[in-house]
Amino acid sequence: MNRTFGVRLESMVVYYRQEQHMSYIRTQEALQCLNGVKISQGGIDQIMQRAGRGALKQVGAIQTEIQSSAVIYSDEPAVGSTAATGGNGSSARRVPFCMSFASTVAKT
Repeated sequence: MNRTFGVRLESMVVYYRQEQHMSYIRTQEALQCLNGVKISQGGIDQIMQRAGRGALKQVGAIQTEIQSSAVIYSDEPAVGSTAATGGNGSSARRVPFCMSFASTVAKT
């Protein structure tokens, strides 16, 4: 079943998952406790998949703007994702995220 949710609910789910790095279970709990909304993990995943497809449409434009920018700033924050290493996934290593920002004006 392909359900759609309101833009506010979908925005909140994406914020919790992407910015706050909340698990599916924690996202469910937060939505239930703070908003009185019961949603399945499948519903959350569907929202995330839809948001991902929407974001992919912007990748080319973002890359073009960054590549043509006079000033580019790149940062590797302390937050990263955990990637499993080894065959059984018992050990893990930190994989840093890298963010790039472009600007036509340099600020010091």
